[in-house]
Amino acid sequence: MPVQFYYNLYLILFAAWRRRYLLVIPVLVMPLVGGAIGWLTPKEYESRTTFMVPQDAPLCARWGGAGSGPGQ
Repeated sequence: MPVQFYYNLYLILFAAWRRRYLLVIPVLVMPLVGGAIGWLTPKEYESRTTFMVPQDAPLCARWGGAGSGPGQ
């Protein structure tokens, strides 16, 4: 391999070593933050949904909506 490759690798590893705490601290702290959030959130949730279909929609008869039935 050319010398330029090893020089670039050296620069990258040297920069990573100088910033080692910046790289390691999030790896150690974020699992604790995620665990705390998971522990503090409620175990049961309540959700609501509103489904609005216009009455003049062309597919209402197909789904049994307005205008459907045996006499129509």
